[in-house]
Amino acid sequence: MTAALLEAAASSVEGLRAAAVEALGPSGDPRVPAVIEAAYESGQPALRLAAIRAMGYSAREEWAEYIAEQLAADDPEMRFEAALAAGALGSEELVPALGEALSDDDAEVLFAVIEALGDIGGDEGVELLESYRDEAPPGLEDAVEAALEAARGIQFRRFGELP
Repeated sequence: MTAALLEAAASSVEGLRAAAVEALGPSGDPRVPAVIEAAYESGQPALRLAAIRAMGYSAREEWAEYIAEQLAADDPEMRFEAALAAGALGSEELVPALGEALSDDDAEVLFAVIEALGDIGGDEGVELLESYRDEAPPGLEDAVEAALEAARGIQFRRFGELP
């Protein structure tokens, strides 16, 4: 399966390449990081988005820097996908960048950022969500509460006690 996806990732058909890159994200094959990085560096929007998604699925901490950079991208779709990738990756290294992204003007991006903080958890993530709770735009209060509940649950699973 990985061989077929690697072949598709080299295709001249952009949509096929993007789908293959994204699908390769969770692969442990040592060739995959280079494929993801090439897609990211391609300058083609669909491939860059696929690369960010793949980075999130990868469970490889080395991608955190790339994801953090895209949380501040000009394109709201990229910021949204970067927030989803941050949550999927689950790296506490991304919490400061997610905290900065809490000032995003796009409601969908904000929702993804809030969800990512809940997915990552950790003391800093919980603190950010608690302080953001009172300033959350209308309609996102429930998302903040759900993220806090998720983040506290992660803390409990990691450390065995609720804060």
